[in-house]
Amino acid sequence: MAAPDDRPRILLPRPARWFKRLMLAGAFFGASLGAVASVAYVTLVEPSGSMWPTLHVGERLVANRLTTAPERGAIVVFKYPEHPEQLFVKRIVGLPGDVIAITNGAVTINGRRLPRCLVGTLSFTDRGTTGDSGSKHEGTVAVEWHGGATYLVFDEQTGAPRGDEGRTWTTAAGQYFVLGDNRSNSHDSRQWFAGAGGGVPFENTRGRVLGHAAPEIPADAEGRAALTTALGACLAKGPPEAPRPPR
Repeated sequence: MAAPDDRPRILLPRPARWFKRLMLAGAFFGASLGAVASVAYVTLVEPSGSMWPTLHVGERLVANRLTTAPERGAIVVFKYPEHPEQLFVKRIVGLPGDVIAITNGAVTINGRRLPRCLVGTLSFTDRGTTGDSGSKHEGTVAVEWHGGATYLVFDEQTGAPRGDEGRTWTTAAGQYFVLGDNRSNSHDSRQWFAGAGGGVPFENTRGRVLGHAAPEIPADAEGRAALTTALGACLAKGPPEAPRPPR
């Protein structure tokens, strides 16, 4: 009779059991990662052209929920103060106590004009989200510097005057003042509250939009090649005056 084999044995799980454990571990990891992502980020689709030429209709945006401290020049997602069930996307231009004015189309904060460099005349056709013929927009595009941000703004010449000239807005405590980069076609802090204007409470912030750090001429702009060259020249020169806090 053979002697019993006392050597330790390594018991391997059956293939089906091993695969099931692997799948469960993967599912748990995926669910945990998804939960973390949902806490840290919010995703949405840009619904309008108010932030053109920086953002485009239908573009999918990702905002960092963990970065909510207001900062001049940042693009933020927030609950629209008049209808909090709606999410808006705009750029912060003013912080509490700032006095904002529009002078000859340029933004002035506490008496200081934001540095700008004119890129040129731009035109594009707004196709909308349905693929229809849309309408043509013509105006000027310029580089603007504010805070730590460098971006493009569009001032349409073909639309009706906005009536912003000569008006001033003072940002209330605990709020920030926002504008769209498409300055002639943006429903923002200048028009809210029956035209009186107003800011966004800090607590309405959902997150800061990621990306879009470098300005570029949109692909749908007519004469894009020449405008891209002019944009490069503006960026190479830098602002006509050094960007500094407007206080």
